[in-house]
Amino acid sequence: MTEEEFIRPEGCFKEARLNKQAARTEIISDLKRLSAVAREEKSKQIRKHLLEFKDFTDACTVLMFASLSSEPDLFPLLDDPDLGHMTFCFPKMERKSLALYAVESVKHLVPGQGKLLEPDPKKCDLVEVDDIEIALIPGLAFAERSGGRLGRGGGFYDRLLAEEFLHAQSLGVCFHSQIKPTLPLEPHDELVDGMVTEMGLKLVH
Repeated sequence: MTEEEFIRPEGCFKEARLNKQAARTEIISDLKRLSAVAREEKSKQIRKHLLEFKDFTDACTVLMFASLSSEPDLFPLLDDPDLGHMTFCFPKMERKSLALYAVESVKHLVPGQGKLLEPDPKKCDLVEVDDIEIALIPGLAFAERSGGRLGRGGGFYDRLLAEEFLHAQSLGVCFHSQIKPTLPLEPHDELVDGMVTEMGLKLVH
């Protein structure tokens, strides 16, 4: 990787795929070394930055994600009294896309595919994608200048971000160590509008 932004290099998509896998392996290895105490402290700072962001606090419908043990913990936001006006939505993998459901309690999340917690459709109402005002997006890494995103390889969030009727402001949520000067991207890779880490929130689009 060079210091210049590496976005959709013509004729280099095979190389980009190989670079992606190498980057995923390195980042996952780094995340495994993060202690539970450090994760919680960094997560607390990330939630603080979100609560200081007026676009977030003014939103009525927000897309969240159920954090893996290596990701920032956003669950406490569901119980924040200042966000009582907010409908929190979580994604559920259905075939090759993400369906969005309103979730009132963590108790309404059940084990889904892999290690992910997903909404229980028997207890949660389906939400239309055009209702979402802020979309909090997980990722293994984000490019600091472009908002490029490196996911885990399933393409679910790329398809969601490419939805014609998704008009939400998208924010990548990760730890500061996951912000990179450059990332290898392919044509289907979607960008986010900004990123929030324990160091602060930055909009790039």
